[in-house]
Amino acid sequence: MMLLWINQSDSLTMQELSKLIDRDKSIVTVLVDKLVKIGYIHKEKDLKDTRIYR
Repeated sequence: MMLLWINQSDSLTMQELSKLIDRDKSIVTVLVDKLVKIGYIHKEKDLKDTRIYR
């Protein structure tokens, strides 16, 4: 389900994704990091706010 939302969106923050899939932000961060590690997705810093990854 999470990959579906990621695929359909141009870019999402961890907070936006956590709301979409109704999971805690910390859980989403762990899952996204695992997907990055295996090469399914990539993260990049937000240009306006460097604390945020998309």
